[in-house]
Amino acid sequence: MEIYVSEEAVLQEIQKKFSEFYPHLRIEFYKNPHDLNTSCPDKEWLDNSLPVDEVRIIHTAAWINISPEVTTGALEQAFYDLLGLSVQIYRKEREHWIETTTTDIWTLGKQEEVARREGSVEIVPSPDDVNDGL
Repeated sequence: MEIYVSEEAVLQEIQKKFSEFYPHLRIEFYKNPHDLNTSCPDKEWLDNSLPVDEVRIIHTAAWINISPEVTTGALEQAFYDLLGLSVQIYRKEREHWIETTTTDIWTLGKQEEVARREGSVEIVPSPDDVNDGL
């Protein structure tokens, strides 16, 4: 599964495409990248009505792999490497959206499954989950 990000796209369009595949996950855009397992500062959040062309540092279109096997961290890195866009993935938990910083090694499929199945329970990665990412 891939989504195409054109030079003319608006951030909200990317969010909508992503949500069609992962309704319990959300993608947000930020001014600067963050390291694996760290959060993006709220003050760097970008309004989703902005055109991609105004906020990226690499001026090209690209296909982004959003297959269920892709880890959250790898997806965030792909957006930055291919388009120069800084993103953070969020997972629906109860009535809130939480950053997936502590579970960046989980695949998108696992993030979606956990959010759908365990929406009311906070999930903490087990040692096995950490080892799966190595």
